[in-house]
Amino acid sequence: MAGKAHRARKAGAKAKKKKDKKLKKHEQQVSGDGGSSLATSSGGRVKKILTKEQQRINNPKAFGVKSSLRARQNRARQADREQKRLHVPVLDKTPDEPPPMVVLVHGPPGVGKSTVIKSLVKHYARQNISDTKGPISVISGKSRRITLIECPKTLTGMIDASKVADLVLLVIDGNFGFEMETFEFLNLLQVHGFPKVMGVLTHLDMYKSKDRLKKVKKGLKARFWNEIYEGAKLFYFSGLINGKYPKREVLNLARFISVQKVRPLTWRSQHPYVVADRMEDITPPDVIHADPKCDRDVCLYGYVRGSNLRLQSRVHVAGAGDYDVMEVSELPDPCPLPEKGHRKSLSDKSRLIYAPMANLGNLTYDKDATYIDIPDWKVQFSGSKVPGQTDGSGEQMVMDLQQTGETVDEKLNQSSIQLFTGGRSVLAGDMDDSDESGSESEDYSSGESSSDEEGEEGDMDGGRAQSEEGKGSRIRRRAVFTEDHDQVKGRAFESDSDYSDGSEDEMEQGGSFLSAEAGAQWKDRMGKNIATIFSTRASDIMNLVYGSSGANASDESDSESDSEDGDDLDFFKPVGAQGTLSALYESDDCSKYRVKLDEDAWREDGDFESIRNRFVTGDWEAGNERGELRPQDDSGSDSELYGDFEDLESGEKFGGENEDKEESELAIRKAAKKATFDEDYDASGPTTDGEAAVPEEKEDPTSYFDMIKQDMNEKYSRARAELDAMDPQMRVTMEGYRPGSYVRLRFSGMPYELVKNFDPTSPLVVGGLLNNEHAVGLMRFRLKRHRWHKKILKNKDPLIFSMGWRRFQSIPVYNLQDVGGRYRMIKYTPEHMHCLATVYGPLAPLNTGLVAFQTLDASKATWRISATGTVLDFDHSSKIMKKLKIVGTPLKINRNTAFIEGMFNSDLEVAKFEGAGIKTVSGIRGTIKKACKVPGKKGVARCTFEDKILYKDIVFTRSWVQVEVPRFYNQIGEKLLTAPSSLSAAANAAKEENKFIPCKAFEGGREGYVFKTGDLGLGYYLDGSHTGEGGTSDDASVPIMKTVAQLRREENLGAPVNRDSLYTPIERVKRVFNPLQVPAKLQAALPYSSKPKLEKKRKRKTLEARRAVVPSASEKKAYTLMQQLQTIRNDKAAKKRAKRAEALERAAKRKPKEEAWREELKKAERKRRYTLQGQAAKREQRKLNR
Repeated sequence: MAGKAHRARKAGAKAKKKKDKKLKKHEQQVSGDGGSSLATSSGGRVKKILTKEQQRINNPKAFGVKSSLRARQNRARQADREQKRLHVPVLDKTPDEPPPMVVLVHGPPGVGKSTVIKSLVKHYARQNISDTKGPISVISGKSRRITLIECPKTLTGMIDASKVADLVLLVIDGNFGFEMETFEFLNLLQVHGFPKVMGVLTHLDMYKSKDRLKKVKKGLKARFWNEIYEGAKLFYFSGLINGKYPKREVLNLARFISVQKVRPLTWRSQHPYVVADRMEDITPPDVIHADPKCDRDVCLYGYVRGSNLRLQSRVHVAGAGDYDVMEVSELPDPCPLPEKGHRKSLSDKSRLIYAPMANLGNLTYDKDATYIDIPDWKVQFSGSKVPGQTDGSGEQMVMDLQQTGETVDEKLNQSSIQLFTGGRSVLAGDMDDSDESGSESEDYSSGESSSDEEGEEGDMDGGRAQSEEGKGSRIRRRAVFTEDHDQVKGRAFESDSDYSDGSEDEMEQGGSFLSAEAGAQWKDRMGKNIATIFSTRASDIMNLVYGSSGANASDESDSESDSEDGDDLDFFKPVGAQGTLSALYESDDCSKYRVKLDEDAWREDGDFESIRNRFVTGDWEAGNERGELRPQDDSGSDSELYGDFEDLESGEKFGGENEDKEESELAIRKAAKKATFDEDYDASGPTTDGEAAVPEEKEDPTSYFDMIKQDMNEKYSRARAELDAMDPQMRVTMEGYRPGSYVRLRFSGMPYELVKNFDPTSPLVVGGLLNNEHAVGLMRFRLKRHRWHKKILKNKDPLIFSMGWRRFQSIPVYNLQDVGGRYRMIKYTPEHMHCLATVYGPLAPLNTGLVAFQTLDASKATWRISATGTVLDFDHSSKIMKKLKIVGTPLKINRNTAFIEGMFNSDLEVAKFEGAGIKTVSGIRGTIKKACKVPGKKGVARCTFEDKILYKDIVFTRSWVQVEVPRFYNQIGEKLLTAPSSLSAAANAAKEENKFIPCKAFEGGREGYVFKTGDLGLGYYLDGSHTGEGGTSDDASVPIMKTVAQLRREENLGAPVNRDSLYTPIERVKRVFNPLQVPAKLQAALPYSSKPKLEKKRKRKTLEARRAVVPSASEKKAYTLMQQLQTIRNDKAAKKRAKRAEALERAAKRKPKEEAWREELKKAERKRRYTLQGQAAKREQRKLNR
């Protein structure tokens, strides 16, 4: 019997796997066979393999909707995704050369922030740094720079750092866990824009067990995702190697930093700001000598960030106050981007670093000068200018060593070797470049990031190369090519590594101090370099201009063997003599195309006549007419051929005006196109397959959202083009300095404390102010107490607000809005809901986030953030009302009318409240009529009620009175105060001298000491010393207003007691009613049933009460029997009590003995139980240590 035939699966995972395998094999055949789209089956038939998209087109019914419910769900899901994609379009105003991205490294003390910065600097700049003070700017890529800042531990420093950070690295101690400072800083980030956040776990080498480490990582990652968002990046640093983190882990972190795209925040895009990386006091020394405490002239240096910084603008220096900028001048970029080339990685000379506050970088820029700091070991002796004077032998040897101009490593890199006879000499620098690019690509493949991100960064640098002059002390020059020469230029600079590595390294070493000897050495190698260049460039020009068919076979083979892009095995192929200098001179000119003449094409009769006038024997007038018809270029054709050129000695540029204009227009078009691409990419996001979604080309916007984005980009591009066409000085006057410019800000009249107490570890932020942010007035906030703050906030308790660039202290008045629109004051903030707060202070734009604190004390172990909120409105006056109850008592009662006293003080007040409703405690309602005259009393009001009231009733009326907001505004200027380190040193010195005993709470009186808050903080001071005012904060003892509770706590005072406000127990006296008195006439007229039946009280007892009772004989016997039975019962009870007392006495004697042996038994049981627990703990510890 024949078996059942095999039926291959048509659907499912296995069928899909076979189909993918067959399709992959087909694609390989297509690529190998030159594009064949047919595959041969086992039976010899030719079957065409279709892709899934082709199958969908050919057979649409097979891909139709199978379920209407599923289709409806898909449509709903697509609609939801489309709605989530829509957001308020944000115009990206990122300049061509943006400022360095601020990477803030935050973490509690001792978690490894400085080590992370040192490791990143070592990775980027190849330098070891010992100090991480101030901003540290490094080159992180071909088109990106970053500024590393270590977040200070003070609360004010954390606030300033959160306002300028573009990317935050949260360093977390994995061995300890999350600390309070981390969550406080996250709340600060949420209020001030919430930039991108990445986590770094350190101290993971403390865990010896892998299972324990895995569990800790999982828990910390879940908590981190809960605070940031699910999927936030978290890096794990295992341990330290030679004082730094492992290179592989630092490399992964650096790659993610390099590819981060920062979304512009609203506040920063509307306000310019500068993070100062250098401060200079330019006050004349004689003025300082005459008055050391005089106001200073200070210059601050830094990159412009945010929006354009306009001239003569008013700025706020965080922690110092508002000042007018006296002068703004643009300086050369101290950390410029590397020259645009086609390198896979940065060269060592491009790995620049600039950190003046950390004593790094040898260049210092000023308005009219550039200062170069030359190390002592690089200082050279000056040559003798006296003719005929000779130096000693020792000095001559030292000067000969100085004039070498090259180190041993550089000489080895420039050494060459010839592997084959007649072959090209290979420099050592060639192998270094190839090894560097190869190793980096290998490392990148094993990292967490994909190579597409690195390629995307490289594509951003693919614009036109331009000549740059005068950035720093050296001049970087590059020839400018036209658009037709871009590919040639890129190919030449990519293949000419021998020339570029040698000459550029020499220029980097010498800089602007290039000596004559170094120039002579460079000229000695010029012939060899030229030979190397043109031996590889000749074939490239032929291939690019005329195609591969224009060159012969020998040229193609030579170019392939000499190319850098070949395999490593091709390196050992012998080359011909064309690689040498003699072969180059003897060979044909490769830049000319060797045209193969086709003589048969000129055999026709009219062919020669068509070109006769182009020769000397032809008609010259026809040639002139033909020349007049051709449009002429005023600048000449040579400018297009050769481009700009520059005098290397004088630095003057010539020509290239039209090309510069074309380049600017091209740059504008590229910027507009890039902005459109970024908007589409941000809107679409990554696809489900993990690849970046490529926006489709759309001729016209398909939705209103797309139209708005396109309109915004077009307007911005047109405005940018008009501004770029202006004169540079006029453009700066109109729009100010663009972001990315390195500027010098000069201030006049700044307090001397800013210079004296300057702390480089705390960022100095200079924030620009808009026109409506200079005034001071009343603002209304939407405020909510933070859920981790332990107490509710009391009305009119001072708070420290951080809003915009400013930090100030003010007194808030809390209120709620009623249904009728009235703002009603409340005494405390409500639980788990928002309320309104009216504050007097500097105005800020609407929807500006704010955060409030009660104290800046760093020693406080609890949560320091009191509340968060948003600015809703600002006005010149407040309309907050307070409910007030006016109480009075009846003076005279006449039926439903009564005279009320004690409610008002004058008749005028009564007249104001005429017609107001009143009420008694018992609920009887009434109305105030008018004032009445009562001798000896004022403010008596006549009121009518709906029923008669009593004299004991209390009458009150509800009224509303306006509450005035306290006009208190205290600017927090911690930058003008002594640093916390000096305060702690002074406190320790005073403590050693027994002049100060720190204490957080009053612990009783001490003889000779006073408990108070002084210069050194809260504690006991020796009587008569340190009487100054100050706080207990770590932020340099900031003088702030304290709450009433703090003052009472420091002075050891209780709350004042108002006896009228105390709640006393209510004692209600039982009310006695008088008997009902009915007149006699009325009783006579009443029927009998209604007459009172009350008898009169007798004066003496009745006869029944006074009659004696004599018992009978039987009653006497019964009474006697009952007495006898009672006596017997009492006797038995007495015996039982005696026996019980004896038993208790015997039990009391036995109890100590029983307790003794019972205690011994319990002790033995506890000992056995503790032994078992200890053994179990040891076994668990041994399992963890395995």
